[in-house]
Amino acid sequence: MSKHASSNDRTGGAATLEVGLEAFQSSPEFDGPVEEVDGHYCNDHFAHVYETPEEKFAAAVPFVRHGLDRGERILYVVDESTEQEVKAVLREGGIDVDAAVDSGALSFPTVQETYLRNGAFDADEMIDFYADTVDEATEEYAALRIVAEMTWVPESDTSIERFMEYEQKINELFAETESLAICQYNRDRFSPEAIRDVVRCHPHLIYDGAVCHNFYYTPPEEFFGEDALSRENDRILRTLRDRVAAKAEIQDRERFLRTCYEITADPDRGFDEKLHALFEVGCERFDMEVGGLAKVDSDTDFFEVEAVSGDHDHLVPGARADLSETYCRIVAKDGLTDAVTDPVDAGFEGNRCYREFGVRSYLGTHLEMDGDEDRTFWFVSTEPRDDSVSDAERTFVHLMGQWVKYELERRRHERELRERTEHLNAVIETTPECIKTVAPDGTLLQMNPAGVEMVEADASADVTGACVYDLIAPEDRERFREFNERICRGETGTLEFDIVGLEGTRRQMETHAAPLERPDGTTVQVAVTHDVTERKRREAELRQTKNRFETVFEQSDEAILIFDPDAAELVDANAAAVALTGYAREELLSLRPSDLHPDELESFCTFLEEVRRNGSAWSEDLHCRHQDGHDLPVEVTGSTITLDGRDLVLALVRNIEERKKHERYQRELYDIVADSRASFDEKLERLLELGRERVSLENGYLNRIDADAREFEVVAAVGPNDRIEPGVVDSLSGTYCERHLSSTEPLAVANVAEAELEGLRAHEEYGLKAYFATTVDLGADERGTLCFASESPREGRFTDAERSFLDLLGQCIGYEFERQQHERELKETIGRLQQSNERLERFAYAASHDLQEPLRMVTSYLRLIESRYADAFDEDGEEFLEFAVDGADRMREMIDGLLKYSRVETGGDPLEPVELDGVLEDALKNLQIGIEETDAEIHVEELPRVEGDAGQLRQVFQNLLDNALTYSGDEPPQVRVDAERRGREWVISVRDDGIGIDSEDHEKIFTVFDRLHSRDEYDGTGIGLALCERIVERHGGDIWVESEPGEGATFSVTLPAAGE
Repeated sequence: MSKHASSNDRTGGAATLEVGLEAFQSSPEFDGPVEEVDGHYCNDHFAHVYETPEEKFAAAVPFVRHGLDRGERILYVVDESTEQEVKAVLREGGIDVDAAVDSGALSFPTVQETYLRNGAFDADEMIDFYADTVDEATEEYAALRIVAEMTWVPESDTSIERFMEYEQKINELFAETESLAICQYNRDRFSPEAIRDVVRCHPHLIYDGAVCHNFYYTPPEEFFGEDALSRENDRILRTLRDRVAAKAEIQDRERFLRTCYEITADPDRGFDEKLHALFEVGCERFDMEVGGLAKVDSDTDFFEVEAVSGDHDHLVPGARADLSETYCRIVAKDGLTDAVTDPVDAGFEGNRCYREFGVRSYLGTHLEMDGDEDRTFWFVSTEPRDDSVSDAERTFVHLMGQWVKYELERRRHERELRERTEHLNAVIETTPECIKTVAPDGTLLQMNPAGVEMVEADASADVTGACVYDLIAPEDRERFREFNERICRGETGTLEFDIVGLEGTRRQMETHAAPLERPDGTTVQVAVTHDVTERKRREAELRQTKNRFETVFEQSDEAILIFDPDAAELVDANAAAVALTGYAREELLSLRPSDLHPDELESFCTFLEEVRRNGSAWSEDLHCRHQDGHDLPVEVTGSTITLDGRDLVLALVRNIEERKKHERYQRELYDIVADSRASFDEKLERLLELGRERVSLENGYLNRIDADAREFEVVAAVGPNDRIEPGVVDSLSGTYCERHLSSTEPLAVANVAEAELEGLRAHEEYGLKAYFATTVDLGADERGTLCFASESPREGRFTDAERSFLDLLGQCIGYEFERQQHERELKETIGRLQQSNERLERFAYAASHDLQEPLRMVTSYLRLIESRYADAFDEDGEEFLEFAVDGADRMREMIDGLLKYSRVETGGDPLEPVELDGVLEDALKNLQIGIEETDAEIHVEELPRVEGDAGQLRQVFQNLLDNALTYSGDEPPQVRVDAERRGREWVISVRDDGIGIDSEDHEKIFTVFDRLHSRDEYDGTGIGLALCERIVERHGGDIWVESEPGEGATFSVTLPAAGE
């Protein structure tokens, strides 16, 4: 079925020679095979020569068991044994015989049913029979496996020569089909010549517990050939030579292994010495020049030489290279042991290992390290190797590598153990807990410094060796003794007890103990003991705090609810919470948050999450459903608490219904006062209406008091009482107002009968049985009273919130009276200012207009004198005439500027939507000469559309840009114009990089005729920026400057956006 092949040639489910060998290798009774048969064609046919039944079944049982496990059909031909004997032995071998027989996988035909089917043996017929049986079996099973007892051969008429001829032919069938066979020969029943022929006809032998390849196997062409004897002699001689060579190889291997063992087992050598000794042995054994150990990582393509023997220019400790450039890549990739003897054929010709390092031969193995970088263990040579690397050499280098791996991992483990031991000792020595060991009889064996301090000893020697029970408080001593004995018997446990130190200090302790087996086999207690004195004190304080909390909880006037946010349930509620919600306590505790906050459950859950996240939270935007169904606005303050190990939320709940009501009325009050469209009388009436609604009284009115005349006048009134109307004047005598004037506090009479004021005229004539009033400052040294009254008593007293609201309402009404007076005075002042401005503008226009004519005459005659008599003047005269002409020109410019300044309000066009881009373009055209002369660069962003006078805005741009050109300094001006939206207006900015302006002069520059520089430095009239400010103010905007000396200046103007 197969030639004898290496393990790499196996094919999964095929019934090969190796499959047959597996059966015997899996059985401890068998040895071998250890070497291959070279030069022979082998098949899957075993000859088993046995001497006892035990030997016979020792081979048959594992062979059958293995075949059944692989899903093969088993044909067990019985002859010397009975079927029952065979079944019994198979069962003893762990085979379910009945199940196998029932399934058809196992059968026991006799010799008469197989070899002697027709009464005599016929070789060709038997071969056909087995061929058909194999075909039939492999239709359902993986293969056919045969065990045949051959005792019938000498007892039949079949000659041994004829049967051997058959055995040689059947080998061809087994070689070509899915089948395996053991032919079992009883040595006592066959002649020595027959056993010799059996051996010669079978490629594989089983004898005396050993499975071996048959050196004496004679192929058919030799066994039956004419030169059989000559060829047999050749094979025997060759076999003798091969066995001697094999023995020499074995001796060489043993010597090598012995040397390696002596090196690795030498206690006087360190790891590095052993490693270099192995390098030397390996170089000798493998005929290599250099041995080495390297760190490798296939993922990062990393290679670093860690240790090396021999001389090499590149392969030295610490040398690095890409792993892919080295021979080690072939073993690191798949974790194998491999060799390279022909680098060019293996594809290494272009790599550094070949090209630069000059390595021509390589043998190495991969070491996969546990918890460390992987390694490769290798040998190389710069000389090519003629012969290939044998499997034995691969095995040797693998074994050497495994020792190196073991040593590296052992050294790492020892290092880690040492570090852990040092760490553990450091922890024991520095931990604040007591760590001790105690013998079963109570002897204290060991104790760390923390424990020594706890028992108030100076050193561990003061207490170790003594009885630990003496340190235990008397009342806990027996419990500790029993606890120690239980631990020393193998249990674990925890115990609380008190100790008394050597100086008498008492401490409360908690110990956690476990048994510890010592090297001598005894068991002691090892324990970690905590001083819990402080914890116990805190726990006692916590109990007291909890008791106080429960007292405060129950007696608090504030409603307190405790929620479990995880379970979404109400845990507890105090009496005030019961009163607030209207539920009975049991009924309240059965409710869930969704019952108390049905419309705001999500908001309430968010509130609880905020409390848990931040530790506390507050909200006044929640409502609580009352038992009667209405929702109470509540203020909730929440905080996290822990009760009985549960993380809960405590909520302090206040009814803020009255406060919300007060806030609503207060907002309405502010809305009325802030309504700019309402008149004074409308506001006063609405305020009185609001007041009587707030205090639940029918009538509201405002009186002006004349203390000198002892009378009052009703200024405004609302309500059904027809005797209280605006304009009514009456005596103060016998009124509530009279009583109120003698006090600074509001007068509150909820029931005139209860107040014993039934004799007042206000009650008898006006019928007022409830009264609520406060004083009001009406301005101009006048006082009044703000009153609310009813002809029926009021239910309940006036609250603090109502008193506060009345006081606020009185202040607002007083403010309205004061504002009305200020508005009246302001209107008068504005009227006078407008008249004054109109007169000033008329004067300025008339003055400037009337000055134009004489100034033109002066200028004309000065020009005439200059043209006619210039030659008659000396140098001083010419200078004087120049001063006169210049002064006249400046006077004309100032008059023109003053004329423009005075006509800003009266001479401008109506404000309308204006495109500033066009306005700026016109201004730049007017300044074109100055721009070219100064070589200025003007950068303009897109400008908006505004409400304005195009002509006046052009004047603003022109003045600001002219200043930017004038005050630019020595460098060509850089000017930027941009716009930014701000609410309903635009901010237009003109930025330059000129000489700048000191912050103290930012206001001064907008004053008419104020100049910061002399005329010799910079020309100008001092009117330009003042004119800009006047124009911007006419547009309802502002103008300002931001600047520092030397940093340039930014002038900004606000203008209303078009359409706003």
